[in-house]
Amino acid sequence: MRAPVTRRADDGGDPQLSPALTAYAILSAARARRFLAFADVAAANGAHWPRVRRQMGAHLKGVCADSLAAGGPMISALVVNRRHVATGAMEPETLAGFLAAARELGFAWEDGKAFLRAQQAATFALPFPPGAGPATLP
Repeated sequence: MRAPVTRRADDGGDPQLSPALTAYAILSAARARRFLAFADVAAANGAHWPRVRRQMGAHLKGVCADSLAAGGPMISALVVNRRHVATGAMEPETLAGFLAAARELGFAWEDGKAFLRAQQAATFALPFPPGAGPATLP
């Protein structure tokens, strides 16, 4: 089921991404022990990837901030480039963006790839409450 896409009231511009829908998509993937492509996150929000590409970094950082505020990990660690959904690896530019967001959210590490793997493992370990849906997630 696709959620309705909201548009900016001021200009009818790009679709807006919902932190709750994105968190639900990521946690659903975590429950199935799989990774998501950026386009999958866009689709979970009822949007096309090219239309929301520029928003995605800031959006995922906000989703992570919400997760951290609730005591969770950087759940966007499961969102990777399409070619890496089988392994969870990130392209260097994608990893750099993820690590920049983590740094801005207060993290420090010595090995960026190890930090990514630790956040992925922590996200896979999260409980998925029965009956959870976008409206019930923080």
